[in-house]
Amino acid sequence: MNTTALQSVSQGITATVPLPESAPGKKSTKKRGRNFSADDRAAHRIFERGRREAFKERLTELAGQLPVLADTDPERLSKHVVVNESIARHKLLENRCVDALRDIESLLRERDELLAEINVWRGNAGASSRLPKSISNIAGLIITEDEMLSYEAKGHCWYPYYRDIS
Repeated sequence: MNTTALQSVSQGITATVPLPESAPGKKSTKKRGRNFSADDRAAHRIFERGRREAFKERLTELAGQLPVLADTDPERLSKHVVVNESIARHKLLENRCVDALRDIESLLRERDELLAEINVWRGNAGASSRLPKSISNIAGLIITEDEMLSYEAKGHCWYPYYRDIS
């Protein structure tokens, strides 16, 4: 194929296919130019540096709260590792709280059974019955446990490996 034929083919292709900028009804996707002054750019750099440093400090503080990462050099921490370990730790503590709540509920049932037995003896002896003392926070803990179990029953899991953590 000679060069004149190649030119006519390329001209024919561009003539039949509209370019995106010239297509009717479409806006140009060109970004608008921003003319920031040198002072604006410097202020922005300072602001962003401060934001990054503050985030890094908070990330280091969070890593220090995690036993797995407490002794890790802050320069070697990654956001990914800190977030994953934080989620794992949160789930571990959440499971421990649920286990403790179940133990408390079991102890309360046992207390109520023993108190009922004592009240039978007291009634036979002519003494007045005793009522169990109420625990104010237990209702809120039960609601929290129910919410968590409901969330898991729906198949949701914040962190898929949290059950393997000891």
